[in-house]
Amino acid sequence: MQKDKISLIIPVHNSSLTLEKCVDSVLKQTYKNLEIFLINNGSNDNSLEICMQIAAKDSRVRVVHINEGNVSKARNIALDEMTGDYFAFIDSDDFVDETMYEKLCEKAKLEQADMVFCNFNIVENGTDIKPYDEEKLKDMIYNKQFQLIFKSGKEYVKANIWRTLFKSDTFKSIRFDDRLYFGEDFVYMFKIFQTSCNMVLLDEYLYYYSLAPITMSKKYFNSKMLQNDKLYAKYAYEFLDNFNMHDYAVAAKYGSWIHLVHSILAYSSNYREEIELVMNDEFWQEVATKQNYKIFVKRLCANFKFKLRAFLLQHRKFSTYRYLVKKFLNKLY
Repeated sequence: MQKDKISLIIPVHNSSLTLEKCVDSVLKQTYKNLEIFLINNGSNDNSLEICMQIAAKDSRVRVVHINEGNVSKARNIALDEMTGDYFAFIDSDDFVDETMYEKLCEKAKLEQADMVFCNFNIVENGTDIKPYDEEKLKDMIYNKQFQLIFKSGKEYVKANIWRTLFKSDTFKSIRFDDRLYFGEDFVYMFKIFQTSCNMVLLDEYLYYYSLAPITMSKKYFNSKMLQNDKLYAKYAYEFLDNFNMHDYAVAAKYGSWIHLVHSILAYSSNYREEIELVMNDEFWQEVATKQNYKIFVKRLCANFKFKLRAFLLQHRKFSTYRYLVKKFLNKLY
């Protein structure tokens, strides 16, 4: 008998094309003692209608509607209202193996774990599925080598929330920072990792992550994003510094500057003015120094591509960088 309840939290924002497949994969779980939150956050398509139709057919589904499209607020609402012994997050454009939560819960019980990770698959174009291999995943989980979250290339580990089952008694008080518009799941994990918890890996590919296409026409930058990257950089620095990884903390903060400048050059049509805004910002001036650049290259750049990327941006070769990003379809990222 499946005594422990699992609360599954699914934020929904303009997800009408993928929502039914996502939720269907949840409703078909072999683990039946579920509480499923569909948090419709500011959708302007028919996502809310789909949520209500799903809830009418299954009493385990709870629908909550908020007017603003803030994924952190949506998740926090569910965290406040959930009653599960364990909880997990799913993105509404993804789907899961029907045995995922039964297997994760069994692993948590067997290992007396506070959180259980699983491997995941990448889904491109809706049908092209391939396993996402992480060479260093076990080093992060069992040896707490959290610098790997910020590494480049094959050493990089994705510490996303959706591949994990969390024990409520251990983590129920932790909340998302709703000032963040992206990277909020990583910051949530930074907070999780700083608790005294037992982490384990279920070495099976049970989550299906849909890879969104990247286009050069995407409008990325605005004042919210400038502040978002700044806040994320502070979180990343404090997180690693608390584990006595000072050089990695400095490098991670510098990496946030790289991410911000890359995003402007890759996606914005108004990039000259936006780059100038960043370069005149006192916070980013203190981050993007030559000394920090050297630490970043030494600690977090695993291959030539990322070293080239850092070199061009540190030496303010912005026009060259933008040209290369366009020509090679964003392969510098």
